Amino acid sequence: MVGFERENVKSQEAEAYMFIAGVRKMMNIANMGRSLVLLIFLLSGFFLPKTQISNWWEWAYWLSPLSYILKAITINEFLDSRWTSLRSFDNSTCLGFDVLKNMDIPTSESL
Repeated sequence: MVGFERENVKSQEAEAYMFIAGVRKMMNIANMGRSLVLLIFLLSGFFLPKTQISNWWEWAYWLSPLSYILKAITINEFLDSRWTSLRSFDNSTCLGFDVLKNMDIPTSESL
């Protein structure tokens, strides 16, 4: 996948911080915005899978717009024929489904 590396996410996070600092000149408002951006990044499912987020913070996972973007991109990528045609290490499941299972991303439409 293009642009799905942790280094790119770090630079995007730094750009978001610089944007908030440029828009909000007061330090306490900029720090509050920085904390909100950090919370959105942490609870989007990229760094912490949904099953590792505590029950009390699960509402933030569903409010984070990045969680929906992450699910859409990963499902679109790993359910493609180039990933489903390969077998995983145990030779019983497709590699794409195995990756989605390891990332705790549901593969059915109802979840």
